[in-house]
Parts: sequence; structure tokens; C-alpha cells
Amino acid sequence: MSKKGGGWKNESQRHRMASMGISTTYKYKGSGKRKLQIMLPEYTKKQISHITQMADEGSKEWIAELKVKNGQIYMDDIQISNEVDHSYLNWSTGDENEDVGYIHFHPKSLIPEFTAQDFVLACNIHELRKNKESYPYTIMGLIYPTKKGYEIRMYGVNPGEDRKNDFDGLIAVESDMKDKLKKMEASGELIRMKEKNGKK
Repeated sequence: MSKKGGGWKNESQRHRMASMGISTTYKYKGSGKRKLQIMLPEYTKKQISHITQMADEGSKEWIAELKVKNGQIYMDDIQISNEVDHSYLNWSTGDENEDVGYIHFHPKSLIPEFTAQDFVLACNIHELRKNKESYPYTIMGLIYPTKKGYEIRMYGVNPGEDRKNDFDGLIAVESDMKDKLKKMEASGELIRMKEKNGKK
């Protein structure tokens, strides 16, 4: 099913960060027909490192909401899980108006790919959100350790009405679901983003 629009209506508002002197070098941008760009405050990198250290030097999984306020995205409601592959988010009153997605950490014991359940979570958040008119894509972020520190992958999803059924109950990672994800990209339900340096 084709989707209307390619990005977020408040894109120009988020560019206020640059005019306020906040670094915009930490941004993720999609390519192709459907454009999506998000910018995280520079301090997010330090915040991610700190949370990972708190989670027993990365042996536990953690997850956080991505919220938007005044056009800026930030991490909130950080949950560190005692179980690997079992992090949870607390959905609170008001989250439906400010949440634009989630970001989570996979320790070394987990494969550095999104799982089917990660897509289920993104679909659930998408259903609950009431700010989709301004932010039609729900962000799902994955952080995983590398030899140089860590990497972050960001996707934007605008799932079709029954898309969650394709992932619900499925035990699989991205490499197992290539065809499904390609179809989502073709229909506009999925945008893959990469980190971009510079201010443009």
C-alpha cells in the first residue's frame, strides 16, 4: 500500500537546533524517493555511552523512548533490562502526543540486527501515537557494540494496517526477513537511514 508524503512536516522546525548553536552533526538521513531526516542532540552520544556503562558495561539490554518537543528529538524513559532480549517501555499518559519511536541497545550476546519483535514494538507504538499527522514515520533505533565503540542504525516505519501480523510471533532477524523488508521499502512503509556528517 502506497503512503502519502515522504517525511515529517516539522522538518524545518527541527532545524532550529542549528540556529540555537546546537550541533547538527549527529543526524540520520534516509535516501531514495521518500526522505526522512532526524537530528539528535550532540550530547546523545555521551548519554548512550553512559547508559551502556550503567547496564553492566553492555551485558544487559536497554531501551528508551524517542520523544519530540519543540521540534527536537530526545531520549526519555530509559529502561535497563535484567533479561537479555526482554526490555520494556512504560507507556504513560501524554506519551501518545510526544513519542516518535524508540531506541534500544543490543549487547554483544545478541545479533546486531533488528528482530521481528522490534518491528512489532514499532507497530504498537505507531498505533498508539497521536502525532502522526506531523510525524508520520515512527522511528526505531538499534545500538550495538563494535571494536570502535558502538554503531547506531535508524529506521522509519509507517506500517500498513495489517503489517504487524507479518511479524507477530515470528522469531527472526533482519537477514531472515529481507524480502519482507524490501516490500515495505517499496510501499513506503520503511525508510532506512544512515548517519550523515555536516550541516546539510
